[in-house]
Amino acid sequence: MNRNPVTLQTILSDLLSEGARSSSPQSWLDLVKGPDVYLDIPSRKTPGWEAVGVRQVFQKERLIFPQVDVDELPEWVVSSERENYALVFVDGVFIPELSTCLDVVRVEQKKQLNELTDEQLQVWIAFLNNLPKHEVMARLAWCIQQSVCHCYVDQNDISSDIHIYQYSTNDKPFFLGQNWAFHVGSQNRIHLFEHGIVTASPDNRKATLLANRLFEVGLGSHLSHYVFSGADEDVEQFCQGHVVLSQDAGYEGGVFAAGKGVFRSQLVVSLNGSGARAVQYGVLAPHQSGQMDCQWLMDHESPGCESQQILRCVAADLSVAGFCGRVHVAKDAQKTDAGQMCKGLLLNDRAKITSKPELEIYADDVKCAHGATVGCLDAEALFYLQSRGLNEPAAKKVLITGFVESVIGDLSHKNARDLAKRVMRFFYENLAVRTAV
Repeated sequence: MNRNPVTLQTILSDLLSEGARSSSPQSWLDLVKGPDVYLDIPSRKTPGWEAVGVRQVFQKERLIFPQVDVDELPEWVVSSERENYALVFVDGVFIPELSTCLDVVRVEQKKQLNELTDEQLQVWIAFLNNLPKHEVMARLAWCIQQSVCHCYVDQNDISSDIHIYQYSTNDKPFFLGQNWAFHVGSQNRIHLFEHGIVTASPDNRKATLLANRLFEVGLGSHLSHYVFSGADEDVEQFCQGHVVLSQDAGYEGGVFAAGKGVFRSQLVVSLNGSGARAVQYGVLAPHQSGQMDCQWLMDHESPGCESQQILRCVAADLSVAGFCGRVHVAKDAQKTDAGQMCKGLLLNDRAKITSKPELEIYADDVKCAHGATVGCLDAEALFYLQSRGLNEPAAKKVLITGFVESVIGDLSHKNARDLAKRVMRFFYENLAVRTAV
């Protein structure tokens, strides 16, 4: 284990000093380089980074754990309560001994680049090459972890939900990198629930997670993937994802985050097969000086596909929430039906919400719509609820709940709705404490 604290600035400097990219990748670093790649610290002037400032993140010292000793896992990790079907990662590494869904999910973990098959390597090369050139966090995640995990689902209609748990055995602030891919075969159905990081000590909530997620969904299959980040922790979380949908495939995604840390979701959904359908939901609820942002792209490449992007932002104190949603419709993607809507709710005049919906259409027979609104709590509604006996925090909770319920209530999975409501409870509890003060 590496016990020496480092900064992302140091890692980035090492990355830049390795020289130019070779024609055939020989190392993890080689794969992230290229003449058009922007390997520098993003600022608020950097495209795609207007809502989240990360310069302070690059200066923080963190520990990195490149290796995990399965025989020396702490008892609290081994005995932690988990759902029946679980995939368990400790310090970014998959732990088959603690995972309980290997009868339906085949997992291959590769810790050396030369262990990847040609097909697996090409999948990651395509993922890294298709990243926006300013998406430096995804490239750092690849270099920090230097291992990948491929999960294959071949069984039809998995009846049980699969929960993904992440643990850190570190008792000090740390970096955690993750790179994993899910391959869903034809005519399958799978539901994934990705939980936040569980740390070794309640006193250590300082973590920086950089995660790359890749999903390939086969003919006629359906994937649901929900991400929950709800503890009131000093956590920076950067998640980059790419979903590739085949003919008649379906996808439902959800991102639900609340807290005072940094959270960023960068997602591309490629509707490559005709008849594919995708919907991405989200609720961002930062408080204090929290910064949260969603950068989503629905890429329509085939005819007859449908997509929706639906986000709600609730910002309190000095926090910032942002959304940049884009729909791209290729020339051959006729009969596309796409929409996006972001609604923001400011709880005071110091919080900030930015919204940037975009349509890029090259076909002529499409139905596309987009919209964005930002407002404040209705003073008359707040007064009415307080006149009926509710205190201010309770009255605000009623109005905020109604605002976000239009998203949470539309989730097709009950467990997803329950977990999203649990995330919002962290926000309500913090809001109640600070309002009382």
